[in-house]
Amino acid sequence: MKFNSKEELEKFLKGPLKIKKNLDKKQRELEVKRGDINIASAIGYGIKSNNISNKVEHNVMEIVSLEEEIETLKSIFTDTINSVNKFIESTNLKEIEKRILKFRYIDFLSFGEIAYIEGLNLRTTYKKHSKILKKGAQRGTRALEGTKKL
Repeated sequence: MKFNSKEELEKFLKGPLKIKKNLDKKQRELEVKRGDINIASAIGYGIKSNNISNKVEHNVMEIVSLEEEIETLKSIFTDTINSVNKFIESTNLKEIEKRILKFRYIDFLSFGEIAYIEGLNLRTTYKKHSKILKKGAQRGTRALEGTKKL
């Protein structure tokens, strides 16, 4: 993998978080739709109404569609996490630098949480993170890549 700038590298590393946010949003939508069906079913119990039946039917179709979309997003999320993890593992970084990247881009921890876990102060954590990204961008990620040249 080759990144021409710090921003490109960071965009790649932030991929899983972007997908996770979308996945969380879709899962919340699914819960709302399921709640709508329960309410419509309770209201419609004993009342024969085409309007209620149509609403329930429409919600069921939306639920099926959301469930399919969620499964697709889960698969993409898993692949993206694996890709980011594989990239981090293949780098020539020190172990602490790898852990910082993993905590930030795979575990989605804040810099404060990372600092606490690693026993660093917050400023040091920011600096280390920034240096890692700059190192990769300045050298076209060759500094991060651990692959051998043939």
